[in-house]
Amino acid sequence: MASYKKLQLSHLYPHSAIVSAVEASLELDDQMNLKQFSDDMLNTLQQLQPAHVVQAESGLLELKKYHFFAGWHLFHELRRRGMTTIYAVVHQAPLADIEERAVMAELGMSSLVGINECYQASAFQLLRKHELLWPKIFSGDRPRTPATALESLCGISRSAAQRIAAPITPPSKPSLLEEMLSKQSKGNS
Repeated sequence: MASYKKLQLSHLYPHSAIVSAVEASLELDDQMNLKQFSDDMLNTLQQLQPAHVVQAESGLLELKKYHFFAGWHLFHELRRRGMTTIYAVVHQAPLADIEERAVMAELGMSSLVGINECYQASAFQLLRKHELLWPKIFSGDRPRTPATALESLCGISRSAAQRIAAPITPPSKPSLLEEMLSKQSKGNS
């Protein structure tokens, strides 16, 4: 059973099962896109796509705290604008599969913004890390590799998915020690 409530943003913390996913998504989120929206627009978006939370264990005298596991993408911008409340679906019973739900929600977001390379890279990492979820994510013929899963999820070409899966890294600059050793070995020749 769940209920739809208005909660204080300051009472929300990421669920321990999804902290790394939240941190990764916040690093990749392009807040510039959100800055163009009015406060009313952000409020409407957040109400229609509420956060999903479970109540944290707390003492009787403490304020109610909640752990979110989905719908956090607007939090940073809402805080930046000084907004203090959000709408949330509060799940009463503890959910056993919170991490799975969070990963699937994040992958769903990635597929909706398939043209954004930052989200595609994030989706690739989630797909690679959570291959056991693929039967729950994809229908029909399931992909065989994380790159083909990304190609299917984001609607991108095979070559684009392979570039994300194996990015070309520029050659690293030699360290000071390597340069000194190189000069020394050339001097001895």
